[in-house]
Amino acid sequence: MIILGSICWGIASTMIQWLLDHDHASVEWLIPLRLIPAGLVILITLLACKKNIWIIWTEKSAYLQIALYGIVGILGLQYSFMNTIANGNAVSATLFQFLGPVLIAAYITLRVQRLPASIEWISMFAAFLGIFLVVTGGSFHITSLSIEGILWGLLTSLTFAFYTVYPINLLQKWGPALTSGWGMLIGGIFFGLFGNSLNDNVSTLDGLDPFSLLLIGFIILFGTGLAFFLYVSSLRYLKPVETSILTSVEPLTTILLSFLWLAQPFVLFQSVGGLLIVGSAVLLTMGPRTKWARSSE
Repeated sequence: MIILGSICWGIASTMIQWLLDHDHASVEWLIPLRLIPAGLVILITLLACKKNIWIIWTEKSAYLQIALYGIVGILGLQYSFMNTIANGNAVSATLFQFLGPVLIAAYITLRVQRLPASIEWISMFAAFLGIFLVVTGGSFHITSLSIEGILWGLLTSLTFAFYTVYPINLLQKWGPALTSGWGMLIGGIFFGLFGNSLNDNVSTLDGLDPFSLLLIGFIILFGTGLAFFLYVSSLRYLKPVETSILTSVEPLTTILLSFLWLAQPFVLFQSVGGLLIVGSAVLLTMGPRTKWARSSE
């Protein structure tokens, strides 16, 4: 399940890049088109399983939390991730996302007021060295990404960390499916109402060919909805270290498809950088954890 879910995420990333490059679709148009249907699919599936999807709204204290999770967490991550693709490529966006666990480790270190353990220092060094290699290709004189792409990538890392840490209480109380279903729907609707005005040249479904429509359908159903369900379901059977190792299939899928389908070159130093970033995320799950980290896992 975790391998299939990660593959779906990796495929969806390359499909988003294809739509941005070849159909000139805007990020502002793609985001609500992805989040709203995916959120509805999750909630309708829960209804079909006879779950009460409205129970989360019975407590007023959850209103602000779910709104922040949907707008800052889910929407923020999607907006920064897609803009990293638009200003770089799908591979760099996926790798920047894998910096999130490093930021989370730094946050936990500050939260519990302790110095990082040796394996955490190694992980952080490996992650930032990996990003340097991905961004520069191993050269101090050139960058393989634009300044905009780098900034959006760093924002992707930050929003991924927020997306992971902030909803801990919501996830424990309401479950990941219900929380994320409403979060996707709220984030998509919010951006649909206020975000589309950011771009005057918005693509429409009527102007897309059947192949592009097929890609959009895959992104919504498989790259978002199904991938999420497979990921959450796999957590019942896997340990955190196993999850981190197997989710590395996502960047590998993105790199392979970008090379074979999008003819996106990925030089040796960038490949080494990608391995360092993914490896740093795996190392962090193997290191010693504080009581706070274990309880919030």
